[in-house]
Amino acid sequence: MIHSRISFVCFFALSLFTPLLSKAAVIKIISLHSIITEIAQDVGGNKVTVIALIKTDVDPHTFEPTAYDLKYVESANLILASGLGMESYLSKLVQNTNTHAELIALGDLTNLKTSESNKKNPDPHWWQSIDCVIDATNSVADALIRLNPMNAGYFKANAVLKIAQLNELKLWSLNEISKLPLNKRELVTSHDAFTRFADDFKFRVHSIAGLSPESEPNARDIALLIDFIKREKIKTIFIENRINPKITEGIISDTGVRLGAVLYSDGLGSTECQTYISMYKNNVRAIVNGLK
Repeated sequence: MIHSRISFVCFFALSLFTPLLSKAAVIKIISLHSIITEIAQDVGGNKVTVIALIKTDVDPHTFEPTAYDLKYVESANLILASGLGMESYLSKLVQNTNTHAELIALGDLTNLKTSESNKKNPDPHWWQSIDCVIDATNSVADALIRLNPMNAGYFKANAVLKIAQLNELKLWSLNEISKLPLNKRELVTSHDAFTRFADDFKFRVHSIAGLSPESEPNARDIALLIDFIKREKIKTIFIENRINPKITEGIISDTGVRLGAVLYSDGLGSTECQTYISMYKNNVRAIVNGLK
């Protein structure tokens, strides 16, 4: 449910002077992640225009804005970013434009209420926790209400509906994952994107690469992972969409482990998993079916 609070937001000095909009005005939003785009569209409805600089099936780890992208930023009222270090270009995005938009790093807000391990070494893939997406929905609603308080009731109603759907997804996920005993919740993935999922559902994550899929695993880490898979008799390992399955060939050859269904870790797909709910259900089904 929407609650009254002052959001702790990341924004630049110019955003302090962003004028309030009339009731009929449409808020122009720049989104820097496909899941953020969905949240902004669902909460903002017909009162917003969302320009997605990062489209579906685009890796947010490697994205760099073009000069064409910067033109969109200049006229925006609100910029929504993932935060937690995902966008190394944020300062350039603002410094190279004349934007007066408020910039909110949603991941920085959700990380305030995460586990101590995540606070020390934050996993930027905050959307793998449904609770974090609920927090992000509240934060987006708060921002839209600040910009256009005359439409507060509209934004609140849309956020309440969105959060109800997310709570249903959480209950469904808990029910599905309960089919896996706790001692079977060892999740081997191609890159380290599921720490928050693991915290929520009591999994233990063992990744081949680091927080970015571009990071290269070293031989020692691969050897330790192979020993772990053999020792724990792990049946299935997982790769994510956009990850080359060759990264797992040596591990599969040395252990006989099988490759599970593809997981979506970094955002929505363009042909499959086009919504957050469908993406999350895909991942839960893949993990449960692969491990049980």
